[in-house]
Amino acid sequence: MVDRELLDCLRHSRHDWMNTIQILKGNIALGHIDRVDQIMDDAIRKSEHESRLSSLNVPSTAMFLLTFNWHSHWFYLDIEVSAKNVDCQSYEHCWYEILSSFTQELDKSVKPGKENQLLVTIHAYEEPYLEIDFQGELEQTERIENWLALFSNSGKCYLEDIVWNEKELLFVALNNK
Repeated sequence: MVDRELLDCLRHSRHDWMNTIQILKGNIALGHIDRVDQIMDDAIRKSEHESRLSSLNVPSTAMFLLTFNWHSHWFYLDIEVSAKNVDCQSYEHCWYEILSSFTQELDKSVKPGKENQLLVTIHAYEEPYLEIDFQGELEQTERIENWLALFSNSGKCYLEDIVWNEKELLFVALNNK
């Protein structure tokens, strides 16, 4: 029997690529070659980071991040991965817990219809960690304050280097040893 979830992933991925191809064709037809180069560079960069993420041995985290934008949210999520072929399996639980709970609270806290962006950077070196950078507008700051207080130093994960102002929230997520 065919795995429906796998077919759904393939369908979404094909849809994303078809959108990119249509945008490329439209810009070529309009003679916007500089824009075509930029779109192609962005697609290559995104694919490289997705490939690096897929090789970190964090399947739940990877699936969560790779499929996040396929669902309706009030912000767009982008990923960057600084290294490749590093085994981050011991970070899987912490990363998934932080990312899934933070994005859920963020979705309830941002101002709908604004340009809200979340960049998740995975620094996969000797001591891997997440850098989470939200840029946009928050409506319900108390939800985020409560979430930050909960994760600032609890369980297997903790947060540090928290920077927060009207338009940005930046923090680093680390594993407790």
